[in-house]
Amino acid sequence: MKKFTKESLKSYSGKNGAPVYIAANGKVYDATNSFLWQKGKHMADHHAGQDLSPALKRAPHTAELLERLPLIGLLDEEK
Repeated sequence: MKKFTKESLKSYSGKNGAPVYIAANGKVYDATNSFLWQKGKHMADHHAGQDLSPALKRAPHTAELLERLPLIGLLDEEK
C-alpha cells in the first residue's frame, strides 16, 4: 500500500485537476469521485490534502463514514 507523508498529501487537494485525497486515523482515502468533496472542499470547512483526524472529533459522523471511500494508502507519521 502506498505511503504518504503530510507534506506529500498536500498535492492531492483537488485544485487544478489534482485528485482529492484525505487522511484520517493513519489511512488515506480517495474522495475524488465523492459529491461531498467537490473541488477538494467538504462543508466549506474541510479541505483535501490534509490529515482530518482532529476535525473528525468534532464531526457529526464517525470515521466509519470514510470507509465508503477507496482506501489508497497509509499516512506515514513523521517522527
